[in-house]
Amino acid sequence: MGGGILFTGEKNTYEVNSAIKKIIADMLRTRILGFWGIFKVNKVSNTNDTADYYMSFNRFLKSEKPYVIYLENPTALCNYSLTCLQSPFVKQKLKKLLQDNKLKKIICMSKACETTAENVLGVPIPKEKLTQIYPYVPKNHHVDDTIISKRCQNKKLKLLYIVQGMRFYSKGGLEVIAAYVKLREKYNISLTIITNINQMDKNLIKKIKSIQGMELLEFQYPYCELEKIYASHSVLLQPSSDDSFGMTVLEGMKAGLPIIASKMYAFKEMVTDGVNGFLLPPAYYFFQEDDMPNPDVWNHRRKTIYSCKIDPMLVNALSKKIENLYVNRTLLYSMSKNSLERADSTFGQKDILNRWENIFFE
Repeated sequence: MGGGILFTGEKNTYEVNSAIKKIIADMLRTRILGFWGIFKVNKVSNTNDTADYYMSFNRFLKSEKPYVIYLENPTALCNYSLTCLQSPFVKQKLKKLLQDNKLKKIICMSKACETTAENVLGVPIPKEKLTQIYPYVPKNHHVDDTIISKRCQNKKLKLLYIVQGMRFYSKGGLEVIAAYVKLREKYNISLTIITNINQMDKNLIKKIKSIQGMELLEFQYPYCELEKIYASHSVLLQPSSDDSFGMTVLEGMKAGLPIIASKMYAFKEMVTDGVNGFLLPPAYYFFQEDDMPNPDVWNHRRKTIYSCKIDPMLVNALSKKIENLYVNRTLLYSMSKNSLERADSTFGQKDILNRWENIFFE
């Protein structure tokens, strides 16, 4: 990125959890392991002698070198388990890890994460170790004012819905389909769904393929190709019940897309209702309105976010907002411009890079 900081990675595509990783994750969230306060701490084994710092995503490290944690939400530090966080044995372990001199910073992805970190963990965090920096998404060079204007004048409103792995249902996929079916006879719209098709129910796949104007694509694109897909659409739909950040929202903003998302957690920091999109009540609140985890949903996922029940109120809300943008092209253009402007300022490279430099060179 520059400024003496180099981030390296091994993959050019998104990571989707395998079935084995999901089983392990489910085991770590069981009540038995949770009661004993057992959570994963990654040991750094392949030491890189040229690195000054290590960076971990969502995990404490056992490291001989200084390290920082980039944190999605505070529960991630304890296997995303509220049972673990409530264990009588977990507090001392957390305090020890937080006071480790090798841990230099916990860098939260969102302000929601930062402001709730101490309350969620239930232990004090040294003030000098906690800060917040938004994820970096590069500028989408396939978008400019001319393209946005042309896109907004197109008779067809092209809707986009992207979801990874097995979270199609918890991210409002069924409601997105229902809203589209409700509107397609009346309006010239299309819907592109990008997901991991092999992890979907076969009957649902068959249903999607039978609906006119709906395209189902495999989640296998490198980001350079996804940028083009974002840029060729009109609106991004993300009515998720369980996102802590939602990178697709930020990626959609980089393409100047109005966002229709849930009024929950970090979505509220990216989308201002009525300005660069709309915020809707989700089918389930994985996080409460104060951004704290909601145990009624968190600890009962099969009966809530994975129940495959369609929320008719969410379907109606989605339909109305999509219809509004279809009919009011001036609003569509205004929201598109506002999304792009915010993506390139608040979430722009300059501000994010400056924050990283302040951490490593302060």
